[in-house]
Amino acid sequence: MRANSMFYILYLSIFKIYAWLLKQKHCEVSDVWYRNSFRLGYWSFGKSDIDITILISKSDRTIIENITRTHEL
Repeated sequence: MRANSMFYILYLSIFKIYAWLLKQKHCEVSDVWYRNSFRLGYWSFGKSDIDITILISKSDRTIIENITRTHEL
């Protein structure tokens, strides 16, 4: 397995754990998607971040603040 493939699996695993934990903590989170360089395949290990989109079932200032606080942790 190429090193790049191993890092891809690492990034993907981190994302999946993050998405699962976010959904467990906030029932309003309906889905979490990764996007941009990671999704399109031109990411670079150690330089690229994992851009995400969080879909929520209802929009409320308190809900968004709570999810943002969790994300920042």
